Amino acid sequence: MNIMRSSYKKLAEIHGDAIHKHMGQLVDDVWEVIRICSQVIDHCLRIDEVLNNERLISMLLILRNMVSDCCCCMDALERGHERTIFNNIRMILEDLSCVVHAKENSRVLETLLAGDYQASNSISFLRNK
Repeated sequence: MNIMRSSYKKLAEIHGDAIHKHMGQLVDDVWEVIRICSQVIDHCLRIDEVLNNERLISMLLILRNMVSDCCCCMDALERGHERTIFNNIRMILEDLSCVVHAKENSRVLETLLAGDYQASNSISFLRNK
């Protein structure tokens, strides 16, 4: 097992080095966008008008999840773990789709918060838009 783990880590290191060599500036720029998005969400969560609106808070928290998924995706990319990147990208799309769908349909947010909603439904909603 240790041989396989060591081999996997070495391969991930090689992939990570290649990513930074060829896309280092892009990776840094994406991290900067993620940082700014996080700051904007944090700022919005401190505004009184938002704090008095449960719907906006919920949507901002979904966006916070999206930013977290972006961090996971970038971390996996930098470490050369390409297998998990596609899962993280799917979660990012689902989170973003949920926010857009919930903005247009208040029942979506209610069922989402109740745990009775599949995020993939929002992707279908956006695809048909």
